[in-house]
Amino acid sequence: MSKGSRGHASIIVVTLILGIVTSTGCAGPAAPGGVLDADWPNAMLNRVNAERRAAAVPELVLCRTLLNSAQGHSEGQVALGRLSHIGLDGSRLADRVMRAGYLGWTKLGENVAYGQPTIDAAVMGWMRSRIHRVQLVDPSYTHVGFGAADDASGRRYWTQDFGRNGAC
Repeated sequence: MSKGSRGHASIIVVTLILGIVTSTGCAGPAAPGGVLDADWPNAMLNRVNAERRAAAVPELVLCRTLLNSAQGHSEGQVALGRLSHIGLDGSRLADRVMRAGYLGWTKLGENVAYGQPTIDAAVMGWMRSRIHRVQLVDPSYTHVGFGAADDASGRRYWTQDFGRNGAC
């Protein structure tokens, strides 16, 4: 892996899908998913780790710094009104995670989605996408953080930030 301008290993290439298929199988906006409870990151971790167990790869650990980075990014996407890997301030993933305190990392990745009303629908959408699935079950990741934010119409923006060897 080549070294980036900050001396860290380069970020794995991540793509996104606009309008990922919703849990009903129809493309486009989904109905609002209701309020997420305070423990929703653990529920998503359980769902993601179930997929990782099925793929015979090690489970991930929730990381506070990646949670902060991912949540900020989801909120930024709401403010932008669009799905993007570029932050509200023009930042890239490496900038956002380091600003949140995830220092010393050797690998990063990110999945984003919008319109899925529930954790299950979001994870199912990522698992149905080859590039997102590869990211979600990549055995070299050890840490993860999640973000979710709803726009005024109730459309939910999701973020998963993955990392290895950073400070949690």
